[in-house]
Amino acid sequence: TGRPKGVCVPHRALTAHARWIVDTLGLRPADRVLHKTSIGFDASLVELLEPLVAGAAIVLASADSERDTQSLVASVQAHGVSLLQMVPSALRVLLDEPGLPRCTSLRRLISGGEVLDRALAREVRRLLPQVALGNFYGPTETCIDATWHEVLTVEPGPGTVPIGRP
Repeated sequence: TGRPKGVCVPHRALTAHARWIVDTLGLRPADRVLHKTSIGFDASLVELLEPLVAGAAIVLASADSERDTQSLVASVQAHGVSLLQMVPSALRVLLDEPGLPRCTSLRRLISGGEVLDRALAREVRRLLPQVALGNFYGPTETCIDATWHEVLTVEPGPGTVPIGRP
């Protein structure tokens, strides 16, 4: 609708989601998570709450870094970011940034909020073969994410990456 909605999410759901993400992604104290998502979006909690639960560091990105891919890549490199969350449309633009392959600290990339197509997933696998790519899906009412799919291989041809299993 284009209009913000308020969703009541119980604390136990946030707790369960945080534990699930920490376990699923193997977040650990050595990790560094880049926080760049507006706190008006539920996905910002993946960048704020989950690192705290895991004892990981939160790296605060500059306010304009999501629109400035050079700045975003520089933040990842300068701060040793190991987990980055991107919607596919922003990820597509980020992949054009020449410095991205030098982000050697990056070990996990989370995609969600939009459909992840196979061509984009193939390009991620090509440019960042050492990075684990996860496709996450879920409406806010399910407490951020309800399903996920670890993208190990990408089928040839057009189409979308599965949203996975709960």
